[in-house]
Amino acid sequence: MSAASASLAEHATLQEHVLQEHNAAKAVMDRVVHSGCLDSDNIRYLISPLALFNGDVLLADLTPAGDLNIFMGDFTGHGLTAGIGAMPLADVFYTMTRKGFDLNEVITECNRKLHWALPIGQFCCATVVSVQSRRSGIEFWCGGLPDGYLIESNGAAMKRLRSHALPLGIVGADRFRCQTQRLAYRSADRLLLFTDGLLENRGIDGSHLSSEMVESLVLGQPSASSFDRLLAANNDRRISTSPSDDVTLIEVELNEAVSPQAALGQTRPTFASEAPPPEQDWRFSYELRAASLRGFSPLPMIQQLVSEIPGLRPHVGAIYCVLAETFSNALEHGVLQLASTDKHSADGFDAYYRRREQRLRDLRHGYVRFEFECLSDGRRGRLIIRVMDSGDGFDYERTLAEPRAQRYHGRGIGLLQRLATRLCFLGNGNIVEVEFEWS
Repeated sequence: MSAASASLAEHATLQEHVLQEHNAAKAVMDRVVHSGCLDSDNIRYLISPLALFNGDVLLADLTPAGDLNIFMGDFTGHGLTAGIGAMPLADVFYTMTRKGFDLNEVITECNRKLHWALPIGQFCCATVVSVQSRRSGIEFWCGGLPDGYLIESNGAAMKRLRSHALPLGIVGADRFRCQTQRLAYRSADRLLLFTDGLLENRGIDGSHLSSEMVESLVLGQPSASSFDRLLAANNDRRISTSPSDDVTLIEVELNEAVSPQAALGQTRPTFASEAPPPEQDWRFSYELRAASLRGFSPLPMIQQLVSEIPGLRPHVGAIYCVLAETFSNALEHGVLQLASTDKHSADGFDAYYRRREQRLRDLRHGYVRFEFECLSDGRRGRLIIRVMDSGDGFDYERTLAEPRAQRYHGRGIGLLQRLATRLCFLGNGNIVEVEFEWS
């Protein structure tokens, strides 16, 4: 064999080895990064990588209360350099989402991790959304990606999710301030997000999709066709010329259905445990005052506490949903004195959460207190949760007496009644007591 032939054979062997390593690394990345719920029936998405490793990242997963969190990101560059940032990002997103951290806490930690991990000059443009079906609203944060859209079910109108922040990883934790925004939605509305590759890739004639063209493709279209029309427009450009950037696109059909975890609950249920739990007899109290209420969610820590009770481990999701509902009610209606009736229109929904943020920033007094009492003889057990706040309470007897069909607020009470074994209000309505039983 000549020296030239030997050199070519050695080069081919080396190239094959590098390709195998890249494929193995990509397989590991795919398992870690795409381990969420993108395959849900109400989600349609496209991820078209420009290279073996994709600079775009798309993550989706459920919180313990059944909220759907979505992260769409676009790292600077392409290939391995861009794709490697997806690993620590996905770890933070999935871990904190599954533990029930608030969206702003998830985003803040993602920024801290990327600022620490990425080299100078690299960052991640992102849109992060939490679809909160219990409230019929979305909470979102946009930093550097094209505007997203919230589209009415008939395609007649849309609202923009406008970019309003710096991309992730540019500034450190001492300078990063996460300000999320909110929009109301109705059942069967659609959420549409995409990276800038959809707008930047050009056809053979040099044309590219503009934001106005995207709007014309989705407005007036039923949910069955708008995604397909965008997909066809993107594919036309990929066929006619070489793409210049990654393209990621997702459409989510929104609904007001009870969350998967909440569906575990039944009227006055008795939970069954696979193994007899040990005897337990304890009481725990936890109080958050103004400084903590302004920027701290106690729910992940409390969820960890509840998950240590063997008889309730299969039902942590349902209990978390109850905790989330009672805490938000105590904070918003008790401490902050906000009225549920303000959320009955899209404009009112937006104004409600602007007032919420302002009153939280101005909060100097008030508290929310949790009390947990666990009683178990090894055969049967009870967990009693009391949530009390410093507010004036409400006329709960009148609210409970109203027919549900005529009640324009207080939907959370019905949810609590379905999930808990027992529900009652005490004091002036500023104390709610929820009980779970298991055997």
